[in-house]
Amino acid sequence: MLSLALFLCFVLASSASLEKQMNQAYIRVKSQHDSFDSLEVVSTNCHHCPFNTLFENITTDPSAYKSMNMEYPLLFRVTKGETVGTVGTHSFREYGVYTLVVRSLNETMDVEVEDPGHNYYVPLFFMIGITLVFFGIVVTVENWKKAKGSDETKKANGSQETKKANGSQETKKANGSQETKAKGRDETKEKANGSQETKAKGREETKEAPGKSPRVASIDVFRGMALCLMIFANYGAGQYWAALVHATWDGITLSDFAFPLFIFIQGISLRLSIRGSFNRFLKEGHSPLRSTFKCLRKCLKRAVILYLLTWLINQSTSFKTIRFLGVLAYFAAAGLVNSLVLLFAPVYHTKLGVLSRWNARAHYADDPQVHECFDWIIPVLFGIAHWGIAKFVAAPHCPRGYTGPGGVTDDGRYEGCTGGIYRYIDVQLLGEEHIYHGAAVTYVYGGNNFECEGFMGMMNAILLTYLGTLVSQIFRKVQDPWKCVRLYFAIGASLLLCAGLLCGFRQFDGYMPINKNKWNTSFIAITGGTGFCVFGLTYMLVDVLKVWSGYPYHAVGMNSILIYVVHEFLGDYIPFSYKFQKKSHWTTMINSYVLGVGMWILIANEFYRQGVFFKI
Repeated sequence: MLSLALFLCFVLASSASLEKQMNQAYIRVKSQHDSFDSLEVVSTNCHHCPFNTLFENITTDPSAYKSMNMEYPLLFRVTKGETVGTVGTHSFREYGVYTLVVRSLNETMDVEVEDPGHNYYVPLFFMIGITLVFFGIVVTVENWKKAKGSDETKKANGSQETKKANGSQETKKANGSQETKAKGRDETKEKANGSQETKAKGREETKEAPGKSPRVASIDVFRGMALCLMIFANYGAGQYWAALVHATWDGITLSDFAFPLFIFIQGISLRLSIRGSFNRFLKEGHSPLRSTFKCLRKCLKRAVILYLLTWLINQSTSFKTIRFLGVLAYFAAAGLVNSLVLLFAPVYHTKLGVLSRWNARAHYADDPQVHECFDWIIPVLFGIAHWGIAKFVAAPHCPRGYTGPGGVTDDGRYEGCTGGIYRYIDVQLLGEEHIYHGAAVTYVYGGNNFECEGFMGMMNAILLTYLGTLVSQIFRKVQDPWKCVRLYFAIGASLLLCAGLLCGFRQFDGYMPINKNKWNTSFIAITGGTGFCVFGLTYMLVDVLKVWSGYPYHAVGMNSILIYVVHEFLGDYIPFSYKFQKKSHWTTMINSYVLGVGMWILIANEFYRQGVFFKI
């Protein structure tokens, strides 16, 4: 039903024809009294960028209309001779028609609205509303089925109790003869007690041996939601640049959360996966040390496959221009380093002291006497190294600590310094031809090509993966699920506060502005904090309250690698996406992208029903 409604919206929107261009507002200018030399403008999306002349020779007569991109607020200033005055920052609506009235060099302009245009976020809000209604229906139906099933169970139990009550009277009559027979059997049972007690002890020892952990459904649900968001971002996020598409440089949007949340989830499942593999190898009769190295071989194999898939996704017709790094390369590196930590970092036993990781007693992660208190050292050192290099190491011909966008910012003083030491390390290790070409900073700021998944960011990806391992460590150690939820929200809120303090609670000019391109510390704090909070909410709904099964994201999370890799190859083809010669309406594009994501969800759920799973 949801897919049909979206398809109808898509068809209707595609048939619509619009005369005005998307993203554009139409502006003219006049002065109230005096004349001015020019009106200059700069987008607030380009921080510290130079102004560009929009109108010249401003008089009391209105000028001709000019179109302007309206997605970001615009900062205006007027000039008269050598004098320059800022006359305000204004936001405009799509298709709106405006007349700007300049009063003086020091007063804010008046804006006369001739046509208010419309709110181009309406299609997005409509789609969010449909999604919320869909989830409301899913949750309602699931809980109705549960309630219906419990009623039937109660009825069945009632009839069984009635039958038992009727049969109890007949049982009492037979008790006399049974008691006599029972005396004879007691002597036989006493003789067998010795052997039975021995068997019982053996079973108890078997139960104490670590077994395979039950799968936590909320992990797959969380992973599925993050993957769907990542696919939506890769499709273009409805072309809502200001709110959804990746931030140009400093700042963060919804799409910027997709990839780091996926990295965070890797940490959650990594600890459980290694522990499960270790248990399985022990059951097969391997020693703890041999089991550790078999786990290591499995982790190395996974990292190699993920990196080879990176090359496959970054397909190029020439080895001279292939991009060496990417999303899956981050998974490979961050996963491998944290796997080494989880396999070889020592643990502390309150009675036995420091133990090697493969010690049999150290293996019992649920034992309150075992504390994995050394796991943080290596990931945190990577985070400190990232901060120290960015802060104190200078790229050639760039000031120490400068990691800004370069290009035209600050009157071109840092031209050629895009990313500072971040870019310099990548270019030296990989070469200019093998880094990402197409970052927004190149055409907004006029900066250099920049690898947004570079080696410096990889250090903090290791730290973010470690934060994810804390999630699984908490619900392995803490028995009360509600205490787990409270801990997740408390840690998440603390990290979000740290992110706010680092960036000064503003987009630009803080101590450390949030920056997805650099994967800096404030970015790790805000994405890690969001990961804790979102997982805490998902865990509460799916595994604690059990009011939502996780449909339809659960199946996506169970096959995340397969869906991600295949979407990279087939995502640009029908029925996964639609290309238009003329961008006629926002509804057309957002429906196209949502339909594409919906198709991958349907495929993942079909794989789930067929029992098809791809794992590395």
